[in-house]
Parts: sequence; C-alpha cells; structure tokens
Amino acid sequence: MSMRLPVSARCAIVCALLLGLGTARSAHAAQGRWSVGGTFGAGIYAGGSLNDSLAASGLREVKAGWEYGGSIRYRARGRLSIDCEIVALNGRGTTDALDPKFVAETHGIAVPISLYYQARQNDAYTFSLFAGAGPAFGMKWTVEQGDAEARSKGKSALYAHAGFEGQLRAGERFAFTSRALARFAMARDVQQADDPLTRFDVSMNGAAFSVGIRWYFGSSGE
Repeated sequence: MSMRLPVSARCAIVCALLLGLGTARSAHAAQGRWSVGGTFGAGIYAGGSLNDSLAASGLREVKAGWEYGGSIRYRARGRLSIDCEIVALNGRGTTDALDPKFVAETHGIAVPISLYYQARQNDAYTFSLFAGAGPAFGMKWTVEQGDAEARSKGKSALYAHAGFEGQLRAGERFAFTSRALARFAMARDVQQADDPLTRFDVSMNGAAFSVGIRWYFGSSGE
C-alpha cells in the first residue's frame, strides 16, 4: 500500500537542508541562555501489529500524521544546551473506498529531555545535533466506521529520538527553526477498552520533520 510523504514533511526537509548548508561561517552570536519554542510538522510511523491487522483486512494503514508541540531550552555551557519538550503524535489512516469510510488512528504524548550540541553557528544560522529520551504517555489506537467505534486504553512507553535542527535568525531574540529526526516509540499489547482479549502493538517508530519558531530571553551569560 503506497504512501506519499505529506507536503509539510517535504517542505521541512528542504528547509532543514538549506539551514544546514548555510552554516559554513563560525562567527559567534550572543543569545539568551533560555529559550522557548513551538513546532508543527509531520511524522512517518511504522504502526506495529495494528498496521499488520489493517493490511490483512485490506484497510489503509496508519503510516503518517500531524505533530505539534513546544519546548523550553537552557544553554548550559559553551555549545551544549538542555531541552525539555512535549510533543503530540497523531497518526491517521483513512480507507475512503468504503462507505462509510473506515478511519484508524494512533495517538501519544511524548516528553523527552534532550541534549543539543551546536555544531555550527554564526550571526545568521545555527546548526545543532541532538539526542534525547523520556516517557510517552497515552499511547493508544482507535478505529471507527460510521457509528461503530473501538478504542483502546492508554499506555505509557519509552520514547527516544536523535536528529538535527537548523535555526535561521530573525533578529536578536527570534529564530525560525527546521528539524528532522529519527525516533523510537513503541507501546506493546495496548488493550481495547471494552475487550481485554483484543490487543495491538502501537508503533510510532519512524521519522519526523517540523518547522517552528524560537524566542530567546535572559542574559547570554557571555
């Protein structure tokens, strides 16, 4: 079953590459130690045994979805920063060939803590590598067709990711961001709310691409 990468994901990849290529200079630009940011983008998901069951029934799998969230970041020392993030993961697969259409969804809220390393920085651009981990709460699945619906209980799981982020400065305090990452997020045997015998693995393993904005505040400490 084929899947086209969402337009937002393709745009995010292009933006991230452009920001990364623009970091050849190494002049240092002062910013606040603290920053807050928001992101919006798309994820590509493996789906786990839920997708296996959907595929076996000839239904569209949950392979992509929208993501959004925010974080607060502290520049600890030199090029290293600590980031605490919360991000909503929302996968969806719709089988339009059926009437009424069949919709399958997966959801989760991840709260990773990450370490960011500024590999390149100048007055206009910053390029960072990052990695982190934390819990993912409320990992669950739902399926519905017309008035019929089945949903699971929520389950917590381990979340981990790694990737790169580019920032394009928009003044001393603001920056536009673009990010690409690979992630691990798997909840096993997620039980249907009203049927303990029906269980599926919910896998949001895969990749994500996002764009956003970040605001710096406080003393730069330099």
